Amino acid sequence: MMGGVFLTAGLTLGATVISSTVPYWQVGLAMLLVGLGVGMTQQNLVLPCRTPWRCGTWAPPARR
Repeated sequence: MMGGVFLTAGLTLGATVISSTVPYWQVGLAMLLVGLGVGMTQQNLVLPCRTPWRCGTWAPPARR
C-alpha cells in the first residue's frame, strides 16, 4: 500500500515541481519517491506471475 502512496506522491510532486529553474534536490526527491513507489509495487506484481498455477483452478499445485 505504501508503494502506491509513494508512487502517487512522486508523480504529483514531479508534475508540479520539475522545471529548469527548480533546484536539483527537489527533482531528485520526486525521482526518489517514484523509484520507491515502483519498487514496492513491482514486488507485489511479480509474485503472482512467478507462482506456478494449474489452468482452470485458483489453487497452486500440490507439493509432493
